[in-house]
Amino acid sequence: MVSLTKGFQQLFIHGYGFTRKQVRKKTIRWRCAQFKALRCTARATSVNDLAGQVVSINGEHNHEIIGARRRKGDLQQIMAERRAERSAGAKANVVYVQTNRGMRLSINGYLFTPWKAVNKVGIWQCLQSKETGCSVQANTERTKSGKQARISIQGQHNHPPIRDRRKCEKPSIRTYSRTKSKAQTEQQTASAIDVDLT
Repeated sequence: MVSLTKGFQQLFIHGYGFTRKQVRKKTIRWRCAQFKALRCTARATSVNDLAGQVVSINGEHNHEIIGARRRKGDLQQIMAERRAERSAGAKANVVYVQTNRGMRLSINGYLFTPWKAVNKVGIWQCLQSKETGCSVQANTERTKSGKQARISIQGQHNHPPIRDRRKCEKPSIRTYSRTKSKAQTEQQTASAIDVDLT
């Protein structure tokens, strides 16, 4: 563990730097020092006990060891380059769709339903969140001119896009009986279906 000039502590494990994120009693949670610039998801947890300090690492680094400190302004340049890379990739196909159940947002074939609005930001939830447990959210925010919406997506879908609408089919009614004959069972099923259709 190294104390930096600004008073912050940094943990170094195998040459990778970690900054302190959260402190709870004897447990300190750390995240990679490159989490903001390079979106590195590596995390570390240190626990102080009688035997000494125990450190566990979760995730893997998405970058090489960075030994030299960045010059002032380099972080903004790196983040601008990463934003340009993401936006230069495949452009998202965004369409607002009006359905019988209200407005839907379609992004690359995935449908989102409005969930809530916070400070002029509309938060949309994946339509398959209940069926598949998908936790992806889309945020829409109008620009100052009000003409365009800035859309950001958080998370990754755990299911393929739904291409066809699900059709509501009436379930077939089956009657199981050990004492009735097959003809009586078919007659009962037919009458139940007739009643269901009218």
